[in-house]
Amino acid sequence: MSDLEKQNNFFRSAQSFTLHASMVRPALCVGAGIFVIAFNLNHYLELYRASHWPSVKGVVREVEVNPARKPGLYSVHVRYDYPFQGQVYNGEQSSFDSKPSSVGFGSDMGPYFTLDDSTSIKQDFVARSEHPVYVDPSDPKHSFIDTRFDLLDFKHNGGILTGVAFLLLGFVMLFGSFRSNKQLLSNVNNFHNR
Repeated sequence: MSDLEKQNNFFRSAQSFTLHASMVRPALCVGAGIFVIAFNLNHYLELYRASHWPSVKGVVREVEVNPARKPGLYSVHVRYDYPFQGQVYNGEQSSFDSKPSSVGFGSDMGPYFTLDDSTSIKQDFVARSEHPVYVDPSDPKHSFIDTRFDLLDFKHNGGILTGVAFLLLGFVMLFGSFRSNKQLLSNVNNFHNR
C-alpha cells in the first residue's frame, strides 16, 4: 500500500469518525428534550383526562400542611371522601397545578409550596367543605379533587420549558454539526483533488 493510499484511508477514517461523533451530543440533547417534555406533558394529560371523568360531590376530610426539609417550603395533603356507585371512597391529593410548586429529590420528592400558596390551598379546601371529585370510572379508587391547570402558564411549567430548551439546543448543535461536517468534507475533497 502506497503512502498516498494510507493517507487516503486515514482521512476517510477520520472523516467517518468526525461525522458520527459530531452527531452524538445533538442527538442526546434532542432525546433529553423529548423525554422531559413527554414526562411533564403526561401529568397534564392525566389531569385533562380526569377533568372529563364523571364527577361526584366529595367532602374534604382534612387538609394537612407540613414543613419540608428545605426552609420556606411546605407539603400540602388534601384528604377527602366521595361516594361512587353506592360505595364511599377515600382520596388524597398533594399536587395542585393551579399553584407553582417545587420538587425535591431522593426520599424528599415533594411537590412543595410556599407558605402563601399552601395557605391558599388550605383556604380553598376547608375541612367539611364540598367540592366536585373526578372519579376514574375504570378504577373508582383513583380520583382528583382539583384538576385545574394552565399549560400556557410558563411561570409554573419549568419542566416543559427545560425540555423545549434542550430541543432547541440540540437542533442548533445539529445545524452547527452539519455546517462543520460540510466544511470538513469540502476540505478533504480539496485535499484529494490536489
